[in-house]
Amino acid sequence: MKQLSLLFRSFVPVAAIASLSIANAHEVSTEVQKKNALLEEFTGIHCVFCPDGHKIANNLITAQEGKIYTIAVHSGNYAQPYTGEPDFRIPEGEAIDNYFQVSSYPCGTVNRKQIRINGQLRSLILGRSEWSKSAKEVIREDAPVNLWMNAAFDGSSRTLTVDVEAYYTSDSETEENFMNLLITQSNILGPQTGGLMGDEYVHRHQLKAFITPLWGDTIHQPKAGEYFTKRYVYQLPEAVNNVPLKAEDMEILAFVTAGKTDVLNVIGQKPSYINYTKPMKITLSPPKEGYAACYAFNFFELNVKNESHYSLTTIDFTVNINNEAQTVTWTGEIPSYQSQTLRLNVQPYNLLENNTFEIEATKVNDKSVSNTRLSGTFEQPFQTTPRLLVNIKTDVYADENTFTLKNREGQIVHTFGPYPAGENTLRKDTVDLEANQIYCFEVADCLGDGFSSGYVELKKSDASTFAQNRNISTFGSRLFFVTALPNVTAVHSPQPLDLKASVDERNNLCLSGDLSGQIAMKLYALSGQCVWKREIASKRSPGDVRIPLGGLSSGLYLLEINKNNQRETSKIQIR
Repeated sequence: MKQLSLLFRSFVPVAAIASLSIANAHEVSTEVQKKNALLEEFTGIHCVFCPDGHKIANNLITAQEGKIYTIAVHSGNYAQPYTGEPDFRIPEGEAIDNYFQVSSYPCGTVNRKQIRINGQLRSLILGRSEWSKSAKEVIREDAPVNLWMNAAFDGSSRTLTVDVEAYYTSDSETEENFMNLLITQSNILGPQTGGLMGDEYVHRHQLKAFITPLWGDTIHQPKAGEYFTKRYVYQLPEAVNNVPLKAEDMEILAFVTAGKTDVLNVIGQKPSYINYTKPMKITLSPPKEGYAACYAFNFFELNVKNESHYSLTTIDFTVNINNEAQTVTWTGEIPSYQSQTLRLNVQPYNLLENNTFEIEATKVNDKSVSNTRLSGTFEQPFQTTPRLLVNIKTDVYADENTFTLKNREGQIVHTFGPYPAGENTLRKDTVDLEANQIYCFEVADCLGDGFSSGYVELKKSDASTFAQNRNISTFGSRLFFVTALPNVTAVHSPQPLDLKASVDERNNLCLSGDLSGQIAMKLYALSGQCVWKREIASKRSPGDVRIPLGGLSSGLYLLEINKNNQRETSKIQIR
């Protein structure tokens, strides 16, 4: 095998690069892997629709963490600051904008290539509605080159050292490839038209600097089975255009192109830190799915951001649900200046009609912290029967979604599908669950863009709908329910009395329809015992008639209805 070791000259103005061969220390995988995707998003602080683009990009990389990366390139007229505003532009960003002839914002490229979606070749420059679907196609492809990277930052000298390795799993289709290495920064507060946050809008993944030349360092005639290694040493500036460059908020991205276009693969990471100290501090935020309006899991998920140089190994939480507190201790590792989603298991709690919760971190690494909490409210679950009828209307991207039933511990008890892409059809299913248990019907979307042309309907055993979602957005949805009602099936005789039957939340069989006139109703057990009866004498319909079933044992019952001397008997099955 041939190893490529490349030597580099210093870059101007802020890069001082030494190149070392990292011989016989290969960390990069040699197995064929799928590509990662790179979204370059062209944006600007005076672009009114750009916050929507930022949201789509952030949802996409959150949904596919480690598979999709994004760079927010502030460029063009909308990025030009007014007097007193920060300037988020850099010359390299403007050069990329000009090369791709960007004319509308927000827009973007995905791996700098035209991508075929549903048989149609898309433009190189994509509107925000096409980013997710384009990225999905990219990450299905085999990568011709695998990448590995290790970055470290020394705060005493503000020196960033980045080692990059690559391994070609197939021959390159071009004689030259190019390694690109750059820095992005998040958590930058500033103005944003349409952001509705004044000067406190949070900008993420901003392009801050290229470590390589703009279009990358040349890799000559790479072939299958070849490695190459590079070490970059970069002096991190204190600020870019007078905007502070905070080391704790930067991410390093490396990607290989076949030219100025066609990204063959991309990788990114936050560096490790030495000699860069910040006091112990964490911040809590909701998980990517947020907190459902109706909730019942015996755990709470939350995102923890480590804002210190310490590696976090233990966090003590107080979880207060409906004014009843319990202590939960998390153990693991959150490296310095990084974030992680945690799952806090709690003891089963009573569900009220309206519920409150508060999650407070009290100790981190056995050191007390304060003013670190999350709180919210949620409603109790829907009530339904153990026999669950499920209607799922898929869209043409059904392969992006999963549909599952989970118990209160979050374990999957039933899976629906998988459903193929390209079909927009209604799927119907029936599931028999354990009585008096709490379940969650969960829809998950792997791209964070949801689906608006499909829906989910959950029905009781009598086919009456008790919960539905007809606008599933972002990462999906959760519908919680308890199987507290009896399964009831009413089978009418050949000539029914046009009465509609359903079961309410109090375990009553509700009969509705034309109930005017002389009506006598009796419910019999198979033993012949009359367990319920009612007579109605009215010129006008009295509304629903409710037959209490909660106190009856399982089995078959006969409902006799005599209306104006017309008699009908129906079978009522209680499970």
